[in-house]
Amino acid sequence: MMFLVRTKGVAAPQTMKTLLVLAALAKAVQARSQRQQHVSDRVGGRLVRSEALVAVGARASVELLQQGVPEEGVTEEGSFLSVGQSSPKPRPAPLTVFYHVYQSVVAGGENLTASIVKEQMSVVKSSAAFADGVTLKYVFVGPSGSSIPALLECPTCHQLEHKNAGDEVITLQHVFDHCARNPSERVLYMHSKGSFHNTPQNEALRRFLTKGVWSDECHHMPRACSACASRFSPLPHHHYPGNMWLARCEYVSRLIPPSNFQAAMERVTLLSGAAPPLTSNDHPWELGLGRFAQEHWLPSHPSHAPCEVYSETDFLWAYNSIPTTTWTPKLHVLPRPDMPLSRYCKAKPVGGDVGVDQNLTRVKAWRLFEWQALYPESSPELGVLWGYYKASAGGMCSAQLGGS
Repeated sequence: MMFLVRTKGVAAPQTMKTLLVLAALAKAVQARSQRQQHVSDRVGGRLVRSEALVAVGARASVELLQQGVPEEGVTEEGSFLSVGQSSPKPRPAPLTVFYHVYQSVVAGGENLTASIVKEQMSVVKSSAAFADGVTLKYVFVGPSGSSIPALLECPTCHQLEHKNAGDEVITLQHVFDHCARNPSERVLYMHSKGSFHNTPQNEALRRFLTKGVWSDECHHMPRACSACASRFSPLPHHHYPGNMWLARCEYVSRLIPPSNFQAAMERVTLLSGAAPPLTSNDHPWELGLGRFAQEHWLPSHPSHAPCEVYSETDFLWAYNSIPTTTWTPKLHVLPRPDMPLSRYCKAKPVGGDVGVDQNLTRVKAWRLFEWQALYPESSPELGVLWGYYKASAGGMCSAQLGGS
């Protein structure tokens, strides 16, 4: 409910009936504000007041009562306009989509990528967000003369680059550069998952990720969310499995540029006092090193506040238990009470996924060390994820209830 009250334009005498109505409305607004004052949105480690508390109508009615109603009363224009009407839904910040499209040079590569692009663009174009108007920018990595770029022709689609070879860092750098220039906007990152490794698991994961990132729930994520995707996982390293997400530029602009991030992660492991919690030197994915730095990049800042839209707790990361049946997106602001750190453990091989018996005590210590090394100017203790780690049990994954 929205109350619009003018404090200027005094004209006719105020009647007792109007005073009583005004007092009742102010009481309701104050009660609502008191409830909402306990709701804080965390944006990149900073606490901000709920947007509902700064509604123009609510503030005006409360201030009017605090100052006292003038005997003259208020004009008809300045009386209770729109009482009983819902306030209009705020329009989301502008959205730019960055699409990394890869085509293999092997036989059948063009047909495979074409089928993936058509599938994903079907989801994009059927979404409410696309209908509202978005700009789609893409990088094509593949042979010259390919027909793939022609599949991405639309009034708001633009090719950023064409490369014969390259990885996701190329497109992620464009995401970062855009956010540095437009910190009040939003970005969506997606890629043609499965066009490099064509497997049933990648096909299932691509569909799961595309559905989540184009859901209405992600596109209307609250200010409490730095980013949103189908699933976020703190193990084996901080990442959104599959690396498709929607994010706020205000957050993205704080990150180390993607083109420098892989090297930055390597340097962290070599610092004095570094104790990477690796179970094997052959497991760079436990830390987000090497090519896995592309997934680790977005949530690498200690102020990151992740949100997800997959409610079930079966799929965690990698490929086991990827949802292949119908599921309904529902927004979850992390951390979730039903998903303690140990719930993400995979101490033993399961469903084709490699088992890794991580020491959660060492993982927690490493996360703090990594944050302080990557972003020394930040305050990890202000982030929701550090609070989550501190509240989580330590010890070996194999000793946890969720570590099977």
